[in-house]
Amino acid sequence: MIKRERRSRPRPWLRFVRRHNWPALSWVAVLVPGRDEVTIHCGPAVEARPGWFCEAAWDGPFSRGGFDRTDVVAGSGGRCRDHRVIFVSSASTLDRLNYFVDDDRSYVSNSMSALVALAGVNVDPTYPNYQQDFGTVTRGIDVYVERLPTDRGDLRLLYFDNLCWDGKALQTAPKPRPERDFSSFSRYAQFMKNTMAAVISNATDANRLSPIDPIVALSNGYDSPTIATLASGLGVTDAFTIAKDRDDKDDSG
Repeated sequence: MIKRERRSRPRPWLRFVRRHNWPALSWVAVLVPGRDEVTIHCGPAVEARPGWFCEAAWDGPFSRGGFDRTDVVAGSGGRCRDHRVIFVSSASTLDRLNYFVDDDRSYVSNSMSALVALAGVNVDPTYPNYQQDFGTVTRGIDVYVERLPTDRGDLRLLYFDNLCWDGKALQTAPKPRPERDFSSFSRYAQFMKNTMAAVISNATDANRLSPIDPIVALSNGYDSPTIATLASGLGVTDAFTIAKDRDDKDDSG
């Protein structure tokens, strides 16, 4: 009698729990020290695959799930790699990872609302500086307020960098930072075009649960019209604009 050899499960592994009444792209990871299984509670449009999940687009093939190996990523997700789970934050300061470390487990999420609801954490309604604290990221990713008070300890914010779970604790991990040649305008322009083409290809990949239709934002600054011009050359035709900015000034592009 031939005994079949059972393949061992990779460590760690992800278990997905679909939350169909959650916002479509929200997710919360529940991490228990010493347990190989990591539970991911996620909205209905989060892309979930064996060993990784995301609500993100990046400059590489979607099917490989390599968003943890680049610094060009919009959105967030998690990837099992080398016996760890790497939680990836957006390269934009408009998004972040939120995490909370409790006595017997930790939580990581792209949604503060989902995290506090699942973890049973309450923010302090009498704390006067939440809005001011969130605004400190405009000073830079090294000086923003990274801790917010709750009734069970501090909730932490992480912009740009990634988080790594080794089965015991969470640690901040820098994004990969490849060397790039911007020694001339033509090299820089080519990098922008190639990168945007790769991100658009990733976002519209037919293997996605929900392929993303690219859209650009237009304001009266100089950066968004530049991006729109590059994107239009790659087939992007839709844009949106806001008539007035926060100071009630014209910001229409």
